[in-house]
Amino acid sequence: MTAVPAHERLLDLVIALTQARPMMTKEQIRRRVRGYEGSGEGGGRAQEAFERKFDRDKETLRRLGVPLLTLTSVVHEDEVGYRIDMDDYELPRVRLTTAELGVLSLAAEAWQDSQVARSARRALTKLRARSPQEAGETGPGPSPWLAGAAVLSAPQESLADLLGAITDRVAVAFSYHAARTGRTSGRRVEPWRIVARERGWYLVGWDRDRRDRRTFRLSRIEGAVTRLAEGAPIEIPPAEVDPAESGGSPGSTGPTRSARSARSALVTAELAVRTDRAGRLRAAGRVTGRLGGRAGERDGAGEERDVLEIEVADPETFAGELAGYGDAVVVLAPADLRAAVLARLRAVAGLAEQAGEAPAEGSAS
Repeated sequence: MTAVPAHERLLDLVIALTQARPMMTKEQIRRRVRGYEGSGEGGGRAQEAFERKFDRDKETLRRLGVPLLTLTSVVHEDEVGYRIDMDDYELPRVRLTTAELGVLSLAAEAWQDSQVARSARRALTKLRARSPQEAGETGPGPSPWLAGAAVLSAPQESLADLLGAITDRVAVAFSYHAARTGRTSGRRVEPWRIVARERGWYLVGWDRDRRDRRTFRLSRIEGAVTRLAEGAPIEIPPAEVDPAESGGSPGSTGPTRSARSARSALVTAELAVRTDRAGRLRAAGRVTGRLGGRAGERDGAGEERDVLEIEVADPETFAGELAGYGDAVVVLAPADLRAAVLARLRAVAGLAEQAGEAPAEGSAS
């Protein structure tokens, strides 16, 4: 009989004990759970081996946090059985607030052009299905109006190899095309971390040949990344304030000039948002106050609303996004953004009126 790996035996044991009603005795486990079949038959040393194996597995499950109960039969007091307490074992149902779901929506958008885009969308869809959500609040498309929105380009095939090397603390070798010289040369690098910056992916690590800390753009790595097996595991220094990892150029002391100019061109939008609505907007901005009572008349409604401030890079595109929220979001400032949203809403209202008049004209003719 082929031996069953320990991890498979433990998994089968967990499955059996979660279904046990009211419990499973050792004899039932020995006969029904894969990995124990045939153990202990004939008594003697075989029985002792089964007892030791089962005791080890019980200890392993409890060490892993599985609530394994030891029970006694109400009919036969000398009969002992086992069961997993499902009240303690099952995870609570996932319930996300609108704001939390908005944060996850933004995170999923950041990976829209990458290899994990499909996985990110699938995970977000599952979370939305489990959480109360207003229809149309967080669409699948990107939000280019967000100031500093991190939309990452698709990483190269070397990303997975480099991440694996970082995890295993192994040095790597690859061919690198330098932008400054235009030459391609071999590099031996101790990889420290992968960072995303300005729609690109970068490897930060120690260049063994140049004996210095270097940053490599993944799109300039040519060919395969190979591991260097010699030597002890590499040492990865703790993360620190590094211009290459915080938006600046390698060797610089602050953000790039383009980053500073983009920052100065931002527009701050002030919005009045209904409670528990517009999760994506809440994730992108910050709540600065509330409107209610007579103050609520400022937004055209007496209900209470949260006041959000959001820094916007493209107000014109943002206006189209805001119009999609209808009366759930009202623009308080700036005036030109409010006017742009109202213009879109009036245009939609006009189309609706035309569509409503069409049947009357047809019937009259």
